[in-house]
Amino acid sequence: MPRRRATSYDIKLGHIRDTAAGLFARDGFTRTSMAELAGACGVSKALLYHYFDSKEALLFDILKVYLNDLETAITIDPALAASPRDHLRDLIWALLQQYREAGNTHKLLTFELTVLNEERQVELRNAERRIVCSFFISS
Repeated sequence: MPRRRATSYDIKLGHIRDTAAGLFARDGFTRTSMAELAGACGVSKALLYHYFDSKEALLFDILKVYLNDLETAITIDPALAASPRDHLRDLIWALLQQYREAGNTHKLLTFELTVLNEERQVELRNAERRIVCSFFISS
């Protein structure tokens, strides 16, 4: 049976993601160093590299988690809505709630996506397309 990760691992991971998103959004991805990020997180560079192989892997993870959260938030059964119009309203509301809570992360998706390699960009763009398509294709 696989070992369950400690809650402290998940808490630290969330803290690293949030702090990195803030620094990347404020200073830019290329101008933010892992040393600066480690200092802002209150951890060593070695610990950052325990969580992520590279700064690019960290950015990719931040964006992938964000898009997964968006997809989950807008997975709304059309049968639960009184009408197609209500279903569309529910989708839009869920999306706007996620955007409001995203803060820096959506800014990264908009301005820093191109620093990632092509394969990762394609994966994230495909996730964006699935989100957009959910507004036009009903189950």
